[in-house]
Amino acid sequence: MNRWQIMRSFYLVLFVLSLSASHCTPIQEGHHYVYVVNCSEEEIIYAATVGGDFDDDKIEIECPPSGIIIFPMDLQIVSKDTACLETPHPDKSWEEYLGKGKMRIIVVDSETYSLVAESSGFDCDSIQKYVPILYSYTLTLEDLQRMNWTVTYPPIGQCQ
Repeated sequence: MNRWQIMRSFYLVLFVLSLSASHCTPIQEGHHYVYVVNCSEEEIIYAATVGGDFDDDKIEIECPPSGIIIFPMDLQIVSKDTACLETPHPDKSWEEYLGKGKMRIIVVDSETYSLVAESSGFDCDSIQKYVPILYSYTLTLEDLQRMNWTVTYPPIGQCQ
């Protein structure tokens, strides 16, 4: 497959995912969504990684083997808005899926990401180097329960 076919396939998958991610309606028992609330004045993009051992001393945008990274634009949150992060497996709740594991959510500025990503051809090394992480959350199931399944950016203060 050439790069164009890969990108076209990727955008098709994103379109299908955005259709399912645009509604925060519980499917069955348990929690199927983590709500990400943007209380800032800027548009942000968030990305979530579930599972694995997270090194809190090394927080970075993780590069896939291809070296090309694209943050799905359906993970973009405009100022004062909320997005729903659905479980990776639609038949499982976050309680079942996370168990004793952790989730990492990173937040980056949407405009900075777009400028760097487009000018570098979505090169992950360039994105790691030039797109600062505004904030990173490493959360357990207990953290999410305590936070009422809502992650707020920035973490300090209330949404007005």
